[in-house]
Amino acid sequence: MKGWNLAVFAALTACSACSHGAGDDGRRAAASEVAPRAPERADATVRRIESRDEVPLVGLRVDAKKGDWVVRGSGGVAVVSSKGRIVDFGPVGGEDALVSIEPTVFLGLDEETSVVDSVEAAGVGQNAVLVKRRVLSDPALTLWTYVTFADGALRIESVATAGEERALAVTVGEIVAWGNVPAWVEGHGFVSGAGSLAGDFIAREGLGVSYAMATEKGHIVARFAKPQPGFHEWPRTGETVETIPAHGASQRRVVLLTVGKGALGDAVTKLPRYKQSALDAVALPKGLPEHAFAEVAPCGSAAPAPFARFDAGADALRLPHGCWRGRLGAPGYATGPWTPAESLAAAPLPQAGTLRWRVRERGAGFVPARIVLRGTGGTKDPDWGEDPSDGASLAVLYADRDGERAVPPGKYHVTVTRGFEYTLREADVTVQAGKTTDVEAELERVVDTHGWITADLHVHAVPSPDAPSPLADRVRSLAGSGVEVAVATDHNAITDYGATIRERGLAPWLASVVGDEVTTRGVPLGHFNVFPLAPGADPVPFDHATPADVASAARAAAPPGDKVVQLNHPRMGSIGYFELLRFDPRDVAGWRTRSPLADTGFDAIEIFNGDHYAEIPEVERAMRDWYALLDAGVRITATGNSDSHRVSYHECGVPRNLVRVDDDDPGHWDADHAPHEAAFVAAVRAGHVVVSSGPFVRVDVDGAGPGDDAAPGAHTVHVTVDAPPWVDVTRVELVHRGGETLHTWTGPFATGTRRLDAKLPLDLAAGDWVVAVARGEREMRFLPRSGAKPFAFTNPVWVK
Repeated sequence: MKGWNLAVFAALTACSACSHGAGDDGRRAAASEVAPRAPERADATVRRIESRDEVPLVGLRVDAKKGDWVVRGSGGVAVVSSKGRIVDFGPVGGEDALVSIEPTVFLGLDEETSVVDSVEAAGVGQNAVLVKRRVLSDPALTLWTYVTFADGALRIESVATAGEERALAVTVGEIVAWGNVPAWVEGHGFVSGAGSLAGDFIAREGLGVSYAMATEKGHIVARFAKPQPGFHEWPRTGETVETIPAHGASQRRVVLLTVGKGALGDAVTKLPRYKQSALDAVALPKGLPEHAFAEVAPCGSAAPAPFARFDAGADALRLPHGCWRGRLGAPGYATGPWTPAESLAAAPLPQAGTLRWRVRERGAGFVPARIVLRGTGGTKDPDWGEDPSDGASLAVLYADRDGERAVPPGKYHVTVTRGFEYTLREADVTVQAGKTTDVEAELERVVDTHGWITADLHVHAVPSPDAPSPLADRVRSLAGSGVEVAVATDHNAITDYGATIRERGLAPWLASVVGDEVTTRGVPLGHFNVFPLAPGADPVPFDHATPADVASAARAAAPPGDKVVQLNHPRMGSIGYFELLRFDPRDVAGWRTRSPLADTGFDAIEIFNGDHYAEIPEVERAMRDWYALLDAGVRITATGNSDSHRVSYHECGVPRNLVRVDDDDPGHWDADHAPHEAAFVAAVRAGHVVVSSGPFVRVDVDGAGPGDDAAPGAHTVHVTVDAPPWVDVTRVELVHRGGETLHTWTGPFATGTRRLDAKLPLDLAAGDWVVAVARGEREMRFLPRSGAKPFAFTNPVWVK
């Protein structure tokens, strides 16, 4: 931004509470430092808060803290953060599921960076919060936003003002972040791809909370980027492109936000445009299954243009006056046909049979497991919905006890798994309406991992804004996937799985560690996992924090003792530390010298992230960076973690770490947690780790294993690879300093569990290191993404 100085900044700040300058239509000439008029329609009280406890909202998504502003009105309660975002919204005393809504200015398709000058009470009787942002564009703009309540809705009014020059192609709009759930656009339904869509409103539902958002008049236009697998893109809203004259203002943009329970229709019918019209009652049939819904669309078009989804648990729907048609469905049931709304009461009930399961480990009784159903012979995959419910989501069941679920009638291929140490069970079944189909599976632990405990060091749940996974379903998924130690690493939040593990009775199979994914803000420099931390502690400081700041604060955090500071997904674009810091693997020393922010003082580096389990070349790219660090003498532990955000898509424990410890029984942690956690942390820091998405590969240099030191000289290197029968192994490599492949063993290997048991004489010099890598070519089809092939590698044996 050009032409700004401290004097101008002070002048803008001093005028930020002014309430004059724009005319009735918001377009009368106004100096950029003069606030537009306050809202004419406002019914709210506003005050600054001292602590989160003053905000009458519940749930793990409540982000309010000291210094934020709470706005309370007839439509609920909202929180405007000191950084100018609306971060919480819900009914008084109710659940908050909002991540944030941030008014912004778009130049073309890109949102412009802005700096918040002030957030304060404003309006008649101080019944609104006024946010003033300097937009860092050329020419300079100021964006003013009032937040209040009126007509039972949260009312957000924004105006952009210009200084001495003109700003062209300006759109005032919002970035709407309401969690990693699909957005609904009226007339289109749930959005699954990229593009710009227009409708009367946009909405979301998930985990029992719904929101609807509309402009005060006309359509709302929402733009969606191409989604990444397992993630839903945030809507970016804004309809009008305009030129702001010098010393002038944009049109006043007014959007309204409502909150409801359950399906999104409850929030939609609270929008003022629908509350002002008559709502007609539409009768529903009796005996609908639990969590049944009715999807409705207006009459008149050949293909239904979905209006909204409503909970169907009441006797009737309340719809705006007009002609409607609808259809009935429920998670795990076949969705019914479209029918005139007045005939829904006589519509046939959704159809389903029952799948009943019983999973045992040979010689050990019940064991948690993962059950996947795929439709065959023209049958679609079952759909239990994206919201996890009692361990079920989309086409996956996580079983932490014997049970049963509704399944649409049809033919299915059933796969029962429990991670890479066990056999799997497959069966083809036919489910008939109203009848029960039994699936019994006996799994056998065939890979001997005695002395190694299986861990996922990067896992998310509901406290993360992009992870709609309740804690109960998260621990089910971990235990069912065969993970034995899980580190809770929510974005800038402290989560403890311990109580939930005990409530679900999963302590014999699963232990947990409290951690934090330090997600840098202000100056984005990457993501860093820190563990162990004390339950209930404050997150590690993340705002404008350098990597060195993160490491220093992490090591000083409670509880006392060693910490693991892990560099996450270093090559993952705008959140990858190596990308952001322009890491040069050909000249590590020079990179350190050139970049004052360069830091390699981490304990671990996430080489294999779950987003790449079907993209092994991306993993190998990160391995080459890691090899360069090893060559530079940096002793840093390579890890592989799922980074699982969703129960329904991101398979936790793929990849996973096998960590060498004296006591590998997770059931012992519950009675005596501290020493087991300390031993586990020490082993990770020391590099006693093998990373795997299938094979269990080990390397031994005359008794020295991964993370250990061997003396220079002549040695016998021993490489072993074990895998269950369903995991393919076709090639094993021994890698040396510089990333050089010293030896390759190619299959076919022996059948059974032990695929390779080979010894190789080798002369090693001081400064050398050796790593073993195993891979397979046959796809692991039970995973949701196609193309996933087995891959594993050890940490280095060092020579010194």
